[in-house]
Amino acid sequence: PMPDVLVTGATGFLGRHLCSTLLEWGAHVTALARKRSPAGLPEGVDVRQGDLLKGKGHVVPDGTDYIIHLAARTSPSASARDPTAVFELNALATARLLEEVRVREIGLSRFVLASTSLVYAPSPGKSVREDHPLLPQSPYAASKAAAEAHAFAYDALYGVPVSVVRIFNAYGPHQSPSFVVPSILNQCAAGTEVRLGNLWPVRDFVYATDVAELFWAAARSPKGRGEAFNAGTGRGTSIRNL
Repeated sequence: PMPDVLVTGATGFLGRHLCSTLLEWGAHVTALARKRSPAGLPEGVDVRQGDLLKGKGHVVPDGTDYIIHLAARTSPSASARDPTAVFELNALATARLLEEVRVREIGLSRFVLASTSLVYAPSPGKSVREDHPLLPQSPYAASKAAAEAHAFAYDALYGVPVSVVRIFNAYGPHQSPSFVVPSILNQCAAGTEVRLGNLWPVRDFVYATDVAELFWAAARSPKGRGEAFNAGTGRGTSIRNL
């Protein structure tokens, strides 16, 4: 049977790629959105209007098999300016979504939470495995770590099957031009001098469609419940070499 998947944050950079990937895999996809007719969704995605911040009404359709929860504020620098707003969407909204699953006794096959590699403690010059210590350095990273902990608690206490995917530096079409890869490409396309900040940082760059496939793999993995997975290539690239 065709699996029913609810995607939050579906109109975002990775959400759009995820929806396309799920449709290609033969899933029935519902996007949770604040607007009735959001822009940017691929053809074939149903829309369910709802707002996780308000915490009113049901947002999960009956018969949902999987929830892939991407809705978040994702800018570390912006989180420093308004940490409360970031916590409300990234942590509190996650808690509300999990609570609806619990109270309504929705028999999910998996709840997949999108997280970030920034939850890890700094590890200069070394690769980071999933068992590396967590030490968030921004309100954004702290809010994602809180969401992770809350989700794993729901798995352990209430039996909501959870997997977490910690994304490293995703890039691809539809990404905001403020990020480094589209910034470089836009400057090259304009034929101007390429201006960047520090060239020494090393990052693990992973393509957006690969991340989308990893989300779906985590959702369907029988061994993936109660675990966090890194979404990356395992290879570091300096900004200078990029």
